[in-house]
Amino acid sequence: MNPRVFHKNTIEFITVSKEYVAFCEDLSPYEPQTVSSILHRLLPLIYLKTSLLPTFEAQEGLLEDVVSEEIYNLIAAGFEEKFGEMDLDCDIPEINSTNNEKNTAPLSEILADL
Repeated sequence: MNPRVFHKNTIEFITVSKEYVAFCEDLSPYEPQTVSSILHRLLPLIYLKTSLLPTFEAQEGLLEDVVSEEIYNLIAAGFEEKFGEMDLDCDIPEINSTNNEKNTAPLSEILADL
């Protein structure tokens, strides 16, 4: 058994990620300002927990795609509905871009991508 799987930081990352997914799957009880407030706390925490993960070599074929397009669209639509006019288009920096093209995406899609 790989000890990195049960590393403290890995378990904490999975716990925070589970909370984020549960939140994203049912936004209906929350007002837009509450959604924003929760994201304001959760997103930096996810970033921190990700930065603390132990490093490993990814092996081909081990990771499965577990989010269907239907679920992704439902989550993106939930954020889009919640934010309404405030679903801003955000710049997405291209790491490998040499032509300085600006790519944008609605905030709802960026949050669903997480």
